[in-house]
This record gives sequence, structure tokens and C-alpha cells, in this order.
Amino acid sequence: TGSGKTLMASAMMDELIYEKEDIDFCFVWASIGWADLHFQSFSNVNEYLSGSPKCTLLDSDFFGSRHYIKKHEIVFVNWEKLVSKDSKTGEWKNTLMKDQEGSSFLNVIDETKKRGTKIILIVDEAHRGTQAVATRIQEFRETIIDPTYTIEMSATPTNRPNVNVKVEDVINEGMIKKDIIVNEGITADFSDDELTSEQVVLEKGYQKRLELISEYAKIGSTVKPLVLIQIPNSEQGDAKIEMIFDFFRNKGIT
Repeated sequence: TGSGKTLMASAMMDELIYEKEDIDFCFVWASIGWADLHFQSFSNVNEYLSGSPKCTLLDSDFFGSRHYIKKHEIVFVNWEKLVSKDSKTGEWKNTLMKDQEGSSFLNVIDETKKRGTKIILIVDEAHRGTQAVATRIQEFRETIIDPTYTIEMSATPTNRPNVNVKVEDVINEGMIKKDIIVNEGITADFSDDELTSEQVVLEKGYQKRLELISEYAKIGSTVKPLVLIQIPNSEQGDAKIEMIFDFFRNKGIT
């Protein structure tokens, strides 16, 4: 998660189009319905590719004058909303799936294939695997899209990846950190009886921030390190807030 799947997929599409310029193909990027992920993916990919190749949203750019997907175009769809059906009638719920004078999504896919354009389906968050979801995405893939190729994207794949990457290589590339240091310099038995455990942790955090400020200053950086303090969501948390405020007041921070 957060390691750059969308960026890598964007680079892959860009290179594929460059290397296979003479081949007529397009992409359908299918995202889950949660939090309008397809719109987020559209915005990110469009930014990465600087608008070329063209990125479009199915629910806003198609139907009306658009009846097929163009060569090398990337169309983003919310597949979960797209394939929802009425439990009683079995009919499509989404208007984009219903025949609107020959311009439903089914018609768009059919017309695209009739023009000889191959479809590459990219399934984002492909690990979503409840039985109901798995059945619907299988229908979406095999019955509605029937793509030439399918690319699955996931931070937690259900099948073991065929490519293994050494952790040391990823660390050396700077993509992940080797270690996270927890409670540096804090021992279980506090030497100063007047300080509570919370105050000891706050003091260590305060001193670490000063240390980081000094280190950033040495390299001419204007970065201002922040200290994040997590408190319990309870009545006990209110008491801790007052203790935290008192601590920083004594440091001249309000």
C-alpha cells in the first residue's frame, strides 16, 4: 500500500503505447466503488501521463456523441456500480448498462471491438475476494468486457507473485525503511520518580524534535519536524490533553 502501484501501471501503459504504436488497443481501468476510487485513479494517472495518452471517465465522457473507445485511450470505470443488478428482476441498475438509443456501456465495448481495437482490462484492488464480489467481477471480466489481456493490481494478491524481490534491494532503492525505531532511549524503569511515564515520553519527543531541527539546519533545510501525539478516545483522554497542554506551556509552547 502506498508503494506506487498506480505510478508503475501508468509507466507500463506509457511504455506499451510507445513500443506498440502500430497496434490498435485501449485500456479499461476498473476500480472498486469505495470512495470513488476510479475518479482518484483517473486524476492520478492523468497527472502522471500529462494528458497523453487521453484519460477519460466512463460516466462523464461517454454516451451521447461517444460510442467507442479510441486507440490508446484509457477509460476509468467504477465496475461495482456498473454491474449492480436488481435482485428481483435481474436487470441492470446502472443507467450506463441500459440501452440508451444504442449507447450503453455494452454497446460501447461492442463497437470498440468491431473497429478492431483490442481491450486491455486493468483491475484495481483485485484481491477483493468475497464470493459475491468475485462472481460479479468474473462476470464483468468474462461476459461484459472479454478483454484480450487482463492486468490485476493489488497490494495483497491472492495468488503468490511469480516475481520475487529481495527486501535488501527495495531498502537500497529507498522505497521502504529498514527499521522503525520505537521509544528510543526509554527504559521500563524510569530513573526520575517525579516524572510520569507520559511526561517521559513527551520529553523524549520534544528533545528528538530539537535534534531533528538541528540536523535539518546543518544541511540548509527549512523543514519543520512535527510531533504527533496520540491520545485515547475516552474520558481518560481529556485528562491527558490537559497534562499535555501543561507540559508544552512549561516549554513556552502554546
